[in-house]
Amino acid sequence: MDYEAARMVGDSAELKVAATLSKLESEYGFRVLHDVLVARETPRGLVTAQLDHVLVDQIGILVLETKARRGAMLRGTFADRRWTACYPGGRNEPFQNPLQQNDQHLVVLRQAMADAGHEIPLDRVRGLVVFVGADTSRLELDSISAARVSEISELPDRMAVRHNFMSQHPLSPDDQSALVKIVTEVDRSADPKVIEAHANHRAGVDGGRTRAKQPSRATEAPRTSRLVKLLVLLAAILAAAWAAAAFLGDSAKLFLLLLLIVSLSALGGNERTRRRRRRSSAPLRTTPPAPAASLGRRLVASLMSVLLTLALIGGLLIGMNWWLRSMSKPLSGDSTASSPYSAVGGSAAAPIGLLYESFPDLQGRIVNVNEPIVVSTPMGTTYTWEYWASQGGVSVEKRVSLTVDGSGNLVGVER
Repeated sequence: MDYEAARMVGDSAELKVAATLSKLESEYGFRVLHDVLVARETPRGLVTAQLDHVLVDQIGILVLETKARRGAMLRGTFADRRWTACYPGGRNEPFQNPLQQNDQHLVVLRQAMADAGHEIPLDRVRGLVVFVGADTSRLELDSISAARVSEISELPDRMAVRHNFMSQHPLSPDDQSALVKIVTEVDRSADPKVIEAHANHRAGVDGGRTRAKQPSRATEAPRTSRLVKLLVLLAAILAAAWAAAAFLGDSAKLFLLLLLIVSLSALGGNERTRRRRRRSSAPLRTTPPAPAASLGRRLVASLMSVLLTLALIGGLLIGMNWWLRSMSKPLSGDSTASSPYSAVGGSAAAPIGLLYESFPDLQGRIVNVNEPIVVSTPMGTTYTWEYWASQGGVSVEKRVSLTVDGSGNLVGVER
C-alpha cells in the first residue's frame, strides 16, 4: 500500500474514532480537539508531533492515537520497537510500536506547553491507542500497558471507566476550559514552518538531509547457500579422512565417519549459539523479523539430528565391539603368546606337543591345531583348541585348554 492509500485508510479510521467520541462527548462532559500539531525548538531543529485526538476532561488530557489495521491480528510487547500485523494468508507487516510513538507525542506536547509557560503535571497527561479493524487479543502486555490500548468497539467502555474514576483533585469546568485554551494555543496547525518540518519528517528528511535507507534484501548480492557450503566442507573432510584411514580396518573407517558427523553437528550448534549471542547483544531490531525457516531447511535440520543420534549409538556399539575383541587377544609384547611354537621361558617344549602328550586321542581331531586361542593369565599362558566329538550319535564342538608357566611347565589342563 502506497503512502496516499495508507493516508486515506488512516483518515477514514480517524473519522470513525472522532464520530464515536462525538457521541460520548455530551454524556461525559469532555471536550475533544482533532488533528493538533505541536512542535518545539531543539538544537537539531523543530521536533513535531501530530496528535490525532486530544481529549480534555475532569482528569486532565488524554491523547488518542488512531491506528487502522483492517483484518489484522496484532502481535507485540511494550518493549518491542516494532509490532507485527498478521493478515490472513500469511502476510505480515511490521509497524512502529504505537505505545512508544504515543509516549513521544506526550513528551512533545508537555514540552511545548512548558515552553508556552504552562507546566502540566505528569499525571494530568495520558495516552490511549485506538485500533480500528484489528484484533488486539494476542498482544503480550502487562495490565498498565493493556489499559493504554483499545479497539474502537471498546472505546465507550473506556470512556465510562475514565469518567467514573475518582480523582483526588478533579478539574472544574473552568479548569477544563483553561486547559482546552492552552492546547489550542500550542497548536501549530496553521504555521507553515511547522507544517513543512512535519511533512519533511513524514517523508524521511532530517535537517534537510534525507535519511540513508538500509539496503533491502532484494538489492543485496545473492549469497551462496550456507547449506551448499556445509555439504562441500563435509565432502572434503570425508575424502581426507577416508584416505588417511586407507590402511585401517572397516570398523575404523566407520568410526571416523560417525565421528566426523558428530563433529560437524557440534560445529553447526556452535555457529547457532554464536548467532544467538550476537542477536542478544545487538540493539533492538527496527527491521521486520526474518521469515521462518523453509521446509527444506527444517528437513535438513531433522536429518542432522537423526545422524547425530545414530552416530552416538554407532560409536558406542563399535567401542563395545572393540573392547570385547581386545579381551580375547594376547597382550602386546608377550612373546609367549605370539605363536604356539615360540619358546616358553627358554624351553623348547611346544604347547602343541604338550597337548598330544596329555591327550593322545585328540590327534587328527583338532580344528586349526596351529592357531590356538592364546590368553595370558596370572598362572602363565593358556592355549585353547577346538575339536569335534561324537555325543549321542551327533558331532558336537568342544574345547581343550592347557596352561603353561614361564618355565614351560604344564600347570593346568581343562577339557
